[in-house]
Amino acid sequence: MVSKNAFTSRSCLCLSKVPDLTAEEIRSIRDRAGVSQSVFAAYLNVTTNLVSKWERADKRPSGAAEKLLSIVKAKGLGVLGRRFVLSWLRNQIEHCSGLCFRCCLHRQLLETKLPR
Repeated sequence: MVSKNAFTSRSCLCLSKVPDLTAEEIRSIRDRAGVSQSVFAAYLNVTTNLVSKWERADKRPSGAAEKLLSIVKAKGLGVLGRRFVLSWLRNQIEHCSGLCFRCCLHRQLLETKLPR
């Protein structure tokens, strides 16, 4: 029987290192997807302001966000699932009065043509 520690040590060897992404690379990933900062933010489940800060190099993506960005860079935005994002946007609108700025933004995103 293999110990839990041995399995963990071996499995870590298979994980690829996430490269540091520059502001230009992050902007390029979004441009290749052909989406606005707000749509890109919805796919990544972050704020539009954070995407803007990444693209201006005011902030760096966290470990999880950087891993997600590297996956999108390699596989395209569609790997995150258009259906999931649309469902999330509808859910956000349902749980609000529908009159706030955020709901208006979510409605605009629903009308945006999202990549497949």
